Amino acid sequence: MNFLPASYRKSAAATFRDADKNFHRVFILAADHSGETHFKGPSLPPYSHYDIPVVQVPLSGIVDELLADPLFVQVSAAKTKYVIEVQLPFLYSLKGQPQKPDFTIISMILGQMDVTDITRLSGPPYSVVPLWHP
Repeated sequence: MNFLPASYRKSAAATFRDADKNFHRVFILAADHSGETHFKGPSLPPYSHYDIPVVQVPLSGIVDELLADPLFVQVSAAKTKYVIEVQLPFLYSLKGQPQKPDFTIISMILGQMDVTDITRLSGPPYSVVPLWHP
């Protein structure tokens, strides 16, 4: 039984249906859902890819560059309850399910951030173009 309202299910499908398929790097931001960790800033993953059925989706090589900035941290205990992983099959499908993904991701689990941190993350050099345009 699905308890999500039909409008929610349709909006998620519509979002991916309307997304620009010409992407090469995707930033995925999620809140920390563990409740057990307390950290400041965006946490980047300590691994090189995410496994989804059939394929591995690689993390972007810029993760190491981002970690050079003190805004970013690497907190292995940060958890998303699969908020990031659930997006990957949709992205993979948008690209036509190639044998090897032709896109990379930068996943960030957001810890505590003040206005200065949020402004830094949302502005140059980190500002990006969204996958879809309203």
